[in-house]
Amino acid sequence: MKTLVNVARYHLVDRLTYVALPWGIMAFSFLVNLVIATVLPSPQGDYTGGLVTIYIFLLICGAISMTRALPRRKVYPRTVPFSARSTWQRPWAAGAGASYNTQLLDPREYKSYWDFLNPKLKGKILSTDIRKVRGAGIPWQFLYYNSDLGPKYLRRLFGEMDVTLTADLRQAVDWLGTGKFVVAMPIQGGTVYKAKNQGLPVDEFSPYHFKEGVNLSSAFGSIALMNRAPHPNAAKVFINWLLSRDGQALFQKAITVPGDARNSRRVDVPKDHIPPDEQRRDKMNYFDTDDPDTKDLNPAMKLLDEILAGKK
Repeated sequence: MKTLVNVARYHLVDRLTYVALPWGIMAFSFLVNLVIATVLPSPQGDYTGGLVTIYIFLLICGAISMTRALPRRKVYPRTVPFSARSTWQRPWAAGAGASYNTQLLDPREYKSYWDFLNPKLKGKILSTDIRKVRGAGIPWQFLYYNSDLGPKYLRRLFGEMDVTLTADLRQAVDWLGTGKFVVAMPIQGGTVYKAKNQGLPVDEFSPYHFKEGVNLSSAFGSIALMNRAPHPNAAKVFINWLLSRDGQALFQKAITVPGDARNSRRVDVPKDHIPPDEQRRDKMNYFDTDDPDTKDLNPAMKLLDEILAGKK
């Protein structure tokens, strides 16, 4: 039964060829036979051979299906990464990933990341250490390569504000919740979301809060086509389905987790699972973290080392 379901799914990828056309051919053959029987009736009956057409068509479809599914020697040298110009899954991410203690800070007073340079926050800002924490790269990408921030901003933030660096995300959220620190940036939003639901006075800044914009990242929505895959054609069939409207609608919901709604790049799929304040907006300044020119974080780590060394 499972095999039959898989075969049905395979053929439903191309509904025109495997569903619509066979029905169209059958309907046309029926109409031709009906017209002949009505206009040119014969007492002994006539054989038109109309059904042969559908047999020939199905034979051709079967041959095409075999060539698509069976392994071939052709090698595909390129991988297929997610990019800003494709329709791949692209989860939303909130800029530099800033969070705050809700009892100690009014978010309405901070409309730009530059506002965190306010002297009253000196010694009250916590940051994840990009040199030690895996998975903290995207907000650091945003901070370092964003044209409105960049090295100039990082030099002032880490050079003037006595920022505390940590590699322990749980400890970072505990410190933020107890009021030891007022702002944490960058920090993983999912960790803050869990702490907020447990009653700690912490929250993230809303996605479109800061004027420097929002970043977009493929993150868990990445996929690649291996250049020596045993069944490259079958893999391409799957990828084509994943990029389809049905595939993207299902995929974005399947990988969504509480507090982190995943949003497909496609605009023709349902977005009802995404909170209104996380929906993508027109004419918004988006920072593409999949741009290969912004992927290298070594300059950011080198800059951080330089800043901290200058403070000793």
